[in-house]
Amino acid sequence: MPPKPLQLQSLFGSLNLNGLTCPAQQPNSCLDGCTCLHVLSIPYGKTVRLVLINFGIESHNSHSIHLHGHSFFVTAVGYGGYNANDGSVSTTNGALSCQSDELDANSFSTTRPCTDLHWRKGKRPAVNLNPNTVRKDSVIVPSGAYVIIQFVSSSPGYWFLHCHLDPHHVEGMALVLNVAETLQTPAPLGMKSCGDFKLPISNRLVSRELVD
Repeated sequence: MPPKPLQLQSLFGSLNLNGLTCPAQQPNSCLDGCTCLHVLSIPYGKTVRLVLINFGIESHNSHSIHLHGHSFFVTAVGYGGYNANDGSVSTTNGALSCQSDELDANSFSTTRPCTDLHWRKGKRPAVNLNPNTVRKDSVIVPSGAYVIIQFVSSSPGYWFLHCHLDPHHVEGMALVLNVAETLQTPAPLGMKSCGDFKLPISNRLVSRELVD
């Protein structure tokens, strides 16, 4: 994450986002883990459709995805296959596939993550948008499934999109939507900001003693 909130760039100067943000294509060396700031810039007043996918290595957990600053319509959900005996997820949804052979879309047996998922044979699923379509700001993405959400970028600002499971959030299952940057209200002059925060080891020891 950046050393200061993105909203305060006008007060503290550029944060050199080019050096912090994730490249469009991650190199192979990042398959084992990289750190970067994932920012997706969106103009004002556009219809935005995002596909949230829960495939890949050890994808046996559902993820609660939450968006700040906007609410969205849930226009499609594609579930994985379920074991009729115990209810466990046995296969991923077949609408998506990986161009590389690293991911078998019909099973969880994979050794490397897939970074180039696409709709199988170019067939996009139908979306459902009508007066009865569910509108939310959080949605569960089940194991082996995908969820398509849609909203209008009507709220300028830097908005967090993230998994609400804290360990996943900390590990990087999150990104920032930079909506209508030129229309964002600048931070007030003189607004204070904390920088990077690291809890001293001594404080952690004291906290642990209190807990114990």
